[in-house]
Amino acid sequence: MKIPHRFACLVLFLAVAHVATAAEVVIIPGQWSEEKANAWSEDQPWPVGANYVPRTAVNQLEMWQADTFDLKTIDQELGWASGIGLNTMRVFLHDILWREDAVGLLARMDQYLAVADRHGIKTLFVFFDGVWDPHPYAGMQRPPRPFIHNSGWVQSPGREILRDPARQDELKPYVQGVLRRFRDDPRILGWDLFNEADNLNAAAYGVLELPDKPVVAQELLEKAFRWAREVDPTQPLTAGIWRDYEGWKDASPIFQMMLANSDIITFHNYAQPGDMAKEVAELKAAYHRPIICSEYMARGNGSTFDPLLGYLKKENVGAINWGLVNGKSQTIYPWDSWGKVYTAEPDLWHHDIFRADGVPYRESEADYIASVALDEKHREPRALSSAVERKSFGHLPDGREAHLYTLRGSEGLVVDVSDYGGTVVRLLAPDRAGKFADVVLGFDSVEPYPAQSPYFGALIGRVGNRIAHGRFTLDGTTYALATNDQPGGIACTLHGGLVGFDKVMWNAEPTHRDGQPALRLRYTSHDGEEGFPGTLNVEVLYSLTEDNGLRIDYSATTDQATPVNLTNHSYFNLAGEGNGTVLGHVLQLNAKRYTPVDAGLIPTGEIAPVAGTPFDFIRPHSIGERVNEINVQLKHGGGYDHNFVLDSQDGSLALAGSVYEPTSGRKMEIWTTEPGLQFYCGNFLDGTLQGKAGGAYVHRGAIALETQHYPDSINHPDFPDTVLRPGQTYRSTTIYTFSAR
Repeated sequence: MKIPHRFACLVLFLAVAHVATAAEVVIIPGQWSEEKANAWSEDQPWPVGANYVPRTAVNQLEMWQADTFDLKTIDQELGWASGIGLNTMRVFLHDILWREDAVGLLARMDQYLAVADRHGIKTLFVFFDGVWDPHPYAGMQRPPRPFIHNSGWVQSPGREILRDPARQDELKPYVQGVLRRFRDDPRILGWDLFNEADNLNAAAYGVLELPDKPVVAQELLEKAFRWAREVDPTQPLTAGIWRDYEGWKDASPIFQMMLANSDIITFHNYAQPGDMAKEVAELKAAYHRPIICSEYMARGNGSTFDPLLGYLKKENVGAINWGLVNGKSQTIYPWDSWGKVYTAEPDLWHHDIFRADGVPYRESEADYIASVALDEKHREPRALSSAVERKSFGHLPDGREAHLYTLRGSEGLVVDVSDYGGTVVRLLAPDRAGKFADVVLGFDSVEPYPAQSPYFGALIGRVGNRIAHGRFTLDGTTYALATNDQPGGIACTLHGGLVGFDKVMWNAEPTHRDGQPALRLRYTSHDGEEGFPGTLNVEVLYSLTEDNGLRIDYSATTDQATPVNLTNHSYFNLAGEGNGTVLGHVLQLNAKRYTPVDAGLIPTGEIAPVAGTPFDFIRPHSIGERVNEINVQLKHGGGYDHNFVLDSQDGSLALAGSVYEPTSGRKMEIWTTEPGLQFYCGNFLDGTLQGKAGGAYVHRGAIALETQHYPDSINHPDFPDTVLRPGQTYRSTTIYTFSAR
């Protein structure tokens, strides 16, 4: 991506000299510690990959705009990359994409990430770019100029925005909007804030560049770091130094700022192996952080895969070359094609690995890449994804086949999830002797679920729990929902209605999270479904954790204001499913208050203290100890079936409580970002349902601990708000961890 040094050195020297070299390096608060950065690196495979744009796109705008977004080609090309062991792509975004179609951009990014993840590839996204044409525009892009390297690539932002500090601030929603949507996404390796920010593009567009570009580019880069730190993504931030290696001890102010604020160090080097080794050695000595060479490989410069790829792997330095497939970017032509005439494909390709048909430019080179990249350690995420076992789970009444996906954790936990209802079907956890048992209720095939399941293990939505009378008013409009329950003879909408999320087929994709197997589920709930307004796009990620936990991450977006309250309705019996009641289980909840209900199990609106009532589980109590006491609330629920107001109300991941089964020694902790938890002790089980092992599911034979916003919140203005609006993203996380004592 860089302009050749011999064209640019004089102009760049003058530009850098323009910056006050005595200025103090700006440090933006929030940089990761060295320990955190290196711990992050230890959880990643060695990053090896390419800077990527599909062959059908002349630049980053054509890659992402709706009319030219070519997911089929992306899927094909990332398959070629995966086939030779590449696990990382560096991909450029653009501020115009956000300005013109923010919602569409996020949706297309998500589609791209799903495809990349299927091929075991993580992505390093780039927000801004200082290289090539400084006058970008939306819409149809001009065709490439024949035989010229990157003739259609454009800068982000363009010259007019970059030069004006006030207009730079218009870019804040772009940076923060993308980061907020994907801040926890394990498919993303990191965020590169500004590619070659101070590049003056002397050989191509030098006369069009701002004379003070290094100064204004540094201003924007500092802002980008501040904006990103405010969001605090779980992926690292970086901005890469890029000119030919000349030593970084006396680096320019913008390079000093990049190095001082990046969580991980990235750099570009298109020089021969000796210079690469010098730069790596100096960076390692000065910065004790993970290092990635985010651009290299220019064959005509002597920067070649062999020996550089092997060297970078030996040094544990990530390696991302420029170019994957020859296409409209025309980066097989050298940088000097801007001044030298070419009329045919060069004998020596400058960048890129594959021809447009998937055949490598050099078979021997592709074999070398594969020999370095394709080994079990560095393919771990792909191996984990493929290790999620998939088998048939039977057929629904309409003939559709359901599937069962098995996730096996590194510490022994095993979880089966079906794409029907997103249902947790089986969860194997060890007791104090190391013996595993299935601790969730369910059936051994999908056939009984539609008619018989009382939400066993299911994903619940669009709104979990009850809505009084199946009605609510939002923004002046009253909505009537399907009603499917009437406790106490009072009708209500329960768990989303007649066909809630528990009764739909979800799109399932095996993946990984933090080195552990995971399953991503997606479902689109259309406008008017069960009476709810707006089309809701929902994603749920089930993943296992290193401490024997089942983590559930929920997210959703909408095109109209709508209530959303998602949860999982697993029924637990820590003695083993079908193995008697849970009355001997010992429960502790970090909740000093709860929401009393009326005879229809709808909250009255009161938030009452638990002190002095059978609902006080601040100190541990067995479930059976007080469940049969004379108490109007226990009478309404037939036992415990109430929402507890958790002590933690700030949306951070906090311990909600725990349940312990003394006979086996199994203990389950519940961690959540939600403000409430519904405690239900199987009051409506009556022994008529038989489980996977043939045992009857008896009265009070399980406990459900459903993390949530409060029931009927949409009709209670004083309760935590459940309304999701366009432009917002619903996010919620719950973790169930298992141990034994």
